[in-house]
Amino acid sequence: MRFPDCLRSPGVIVTGLCLLAFGLRVARLDFQPIWFDEDLAYQRATTALEISLASMAGSPLYYVLLRSWVELAGASLFALRYFSTFFGTLVIPLTYHLSRRLSGRRPALAVTGVAVAAPFYIYYSQEARTYALTLALMLLSMYAFLRWLDTR
Repeated sequence: MRFPDCLRSPGVIVTGLCLLAFGLRVARLDFQPIWFDEDLAYQRATTALEISLASMAGSPLYYVLLRSWVELAGASLFALRYFSTFFGTLVIPLTYHLSRRLSGRRPALAVTGVAVAAPFYIYYSQEARTYALTLALMLLSMYAFLRWLDTR
């Protein structure tokens, strides 16, 4: 069976992969009970800002963003983990664009497909920790660096 050309464009394929990735990451998001590190993220997102900033070691950007998210969406376990799920889903188009820049369209689609279904990525996109944000920022910085090299 041959798909119409409009469904074979990279934009449509990557959008479909993003939707699939989002579904895989949101499924059973609050199934696992909260564990120590996620409780730490919860405490930092819900305590007074001065106390929270004083106790932050490592990644204050995540906690400042998480604090803003908690004010919008609430402090439920689902809401805390959903914040990371957003960045875990954002990793998919970033992976595609970076891979395409480095190796071309077909390998980029293959790498992106692996990133969509990789249990490692799914698992760490479902934790209220800095992992998904860190990966998204890393991919974005690598892409920006490559663009900068091209324009020098």
